Amino acid sequence: MRRPLHRVILSGTASDGTSGCLAIKAVGGITLAQDEATAKYASMPRSAVESGSIDFVLPPKAIAEELSRIEKHPLHRPRAHSPR
Repeated sequence: MRRPLHRVILSGTASDGTSGCLAIKAVGGITLAQDEATAKYASMPRSAVESGSIDFVLPPKAIAEELSRIEKHPLHRPRAHSPR
């Protein structure tokens, strides 16, 4: 079973993270971006958000809280294989 994919886009000055977010969304992953109001350089998170590949736009503290919530979700945990 594949582990769920997450990507967090924080402050930056390029759009490199956007292609990664698009790839993660293509396989059903979850993406998060830092909101522009808290980013020192907002172009990277803005590019990802504008691509439509971001599930959550949050300040850093809320990103940490959301990642913790996602990690605890039952669908996130790998299932034990049952013997045949």
